[in-house]
Amino acid sequence: MKSFLEIELERQVYYPGEKITGKVNLQTESPIKVRKLILTFHAEEVLGADAASTSLNPYLVKTSLITPLIKDEKILKEPKPPESQIEISAEEFPFEFIIPENSPASFSSGYSSCLYFLTARAEIPMGVDIISKSHITIFPRYEEKKPMPIDFGTEEENLKIRISVEKDIFYIADSVEGIIDIEYPSAEQPSKIIMALKALEESLEEKIIHKRELWNTRQMVELDVKSAAEAAYGKFSFPIPRQAPFSYQWNTFKVSWYLELRVEFPSHKFKTVSSKIEVRRKGF
Repeated sequence: MKSFLEIELERQVYYPGEKITGKVNLQTESPIKVRKLILTFHAEEVLGADAASTSLNPYLVKTSLITPLIKDEKILKEPKPPESQIEISAEEFPFEFIIPENSPASFSSGYSSCLYFLTARAEIPMGVDIISKSHITIFPRYEEKKPMPIDFGTEEENLKIRISVEKDIFYIADSVEGIIDIEYPSAEQPSKIIMALKALEESLEEKIIHKRELWNTRQMVELDVKSAAEAAYGKFSFPIPRQAPFSYQWNTFKVSWYLELRVEFPSHKFKTVSSKIEVRRKGF
């Protein structure tokens, strides 16, 4: 005789503060005896990938930190005292959970994660428990913030670099576009300009050193030399792929996005400037 549990959800994706509703279905050909039937809503952050790993595998996990976020348990069926077990047949057990307002967004990079699960368990006396697990996704809530233009760079004695971007907040699948202006009076003309868009994952825990690139797209910028021959400008455009990570800060780690410009000269000198941007996940 085969018996199993199935977790049926109204939907798989939620925002913090919303209510999860669904039902646990017990499928069985004949009645079974259980100590109790439990449904648990639980979540945790996992931070790993110690940067002190070997050179052959620099992201080998030597240290990990597990931070429990939620553990909410509901007993769907249990015997009345003094009985220690109860017989149940095929049945549906409705349930609901409230997601805490401060719940961080779901995320997984392979080395750091924030995951949410529902686990149904039928405790079988003198036998193997029947277990079913379902994953849910929590989308981030963002504060209302007006996008602002970005204007960054550097100014030295014989070099002036300015990068202009229309806004500092983007959504996955948008394009990051901007203009580069370079002035180099009494200096050699740049030989190469490389623009990069990158996402960095970093630990917020002192005990675990972890920093790595989750995304890095580079492109050569073609220079249009101005008439004075001491200045040049160029344009860049970076599409943000749908599979790219989003900017966010969890309890133990964060993901940040940066625009970075590297200017190289024939004498092998170079200059690097960067600015932070925000890449958001679109709602559902």
